[in-house]
Amino acid sequence: QPFNQEKPFSTYKLTFGIMTTIKKAEIIRINDQIVLELYNGFIRAKLISNEYVQNEHPISDGYYHLVKIQYNLVENFNLTVDNEVQTKRLTNKLVFDKPLLLLIGQNPAFKHPFQVR
Repeated sequence: QPFNQEKPFSTYKLTFGIMTTIKKAEIIRINDQIVLELYNGFIRAKLISNEYVQNEHPISDGYYHLVKIQYNLVENFNLTVDNEVQTKRLTNKLVFDKPLLLLIGQNPAFKHPFQVR
């Protein structure tokens, strides 16, 4: 979403591929709204309102996996991993009223970013 755009987007999407054997790591952080992380080998989306969406199968197997998140203004949040969709209706709306800051692979608060063993 371009900042100060008069007409907001109706859907926000992010797609990426991942191949790893790591079990726990922060993958992507979008402002203070969404954190995509590896949690015990699963992809988990952690949202600002302490809500979580997690896929059903571990992906820390060293193979390539396709991950997509999608959020629409009706407050539906979808996490898709290898064509398996997990949908959550959010109790609190995500607000993208500032320029989006996308941090990939780290949290600047950690001394050793990206992976934790």
